Amino acid sequence: VAMDRLDGTMRSEADVTEALGIPCIGLLPRLRRVRRLRPHQSLLHDDYGPYVEAVRSIAATSLLAAGNRPQFVLVTSSVPGEGKTTLAVSFATYAARLGKRTILLDLDFRHPATAREFGPVADTATLARLLDKRPVRETVQRLPMLHLDYVPMGGIADPLQLFANNQIAELLETLRESYDCIVADTAPLLAVTETRLLAAMADQVLFAVKWASTDRRVARNALALLRCAGVRTDHELCSIGTIITQMDLRKHARSRDGSVAEAMVRYGKYYGQAGKAEG
Repeated sequence: VAMDRLDGTMRSEADVTEALGIPCIGLLPRLRRVRRLRPHQSLLHDDYGPYVEAVRSIAATSLLAAGNRPQFVLVTSSVPGEGKTTLAVSFATYAARLGKRTILLDLDFRHPATAREFGPVADTATLARLLDKRPVRETVQRLPMLHLDYVPMGGIADPLQLFANNQIAELLETLRESYDCIVADTAPLLAVTETRLLAAMADQVLFAVKWASTDRRVARNALALLRCAGVRTDHELCSIGTIITQMDLRKHARSRDGSVAEAMVRYGKYYGQAGKAEG
């Protein structure tokens, strides 16, 4: 009990609500690499696994509730290593699976990471050409297996110039005409300025916190930066949803807190879920 009370990390939906005051809309389990698949690839091969169900829950909250309006969904975290890129790629993959016209943007100007999920890409200067107002369909890269379009990072010297010249805002307006869902993987919030500016343009912010790792004080400081940028965090108009990533489902289920994670483990066979989560 003493160790639990001294633990400054977040492990459940209740921890997120208590520590941050914003809703937790998903619990993303850690996956075993038994088939050497990237997490987003499991969405193509598994219909009922815990990881698929977790992404399905996030998509239901973020996309289906929005109706037919185009959505700009920004994915970020407090610090590196919290699973934001995996979350962004998985979310975009599932949005495309729902039949949404989807594009994934790598807008982490400092350390672009989406390319590692897909392997080598033909061109890394796509974003620069889009910002020069080249035709969208002639510029973006298509990922046929995932049924989505992709814009990797490349050729950007000073990101803040893009905001000063209004290029990012104009690009997003152009993309809204062609896509139902725009997903952006962005830099961690602390110590990086441009993510705050992007978040103010987003319809929904998915905020990744790593299970049993992200410190509450760190996450609070990151959210404070979002509030200063004008992102709504009040209960009625909150545009931020927290996702607990890399959760060890079996360890968490031992806490018997009655959460979704416990149900995934205890009743997985009933729901037809294959037990592929780590633990």
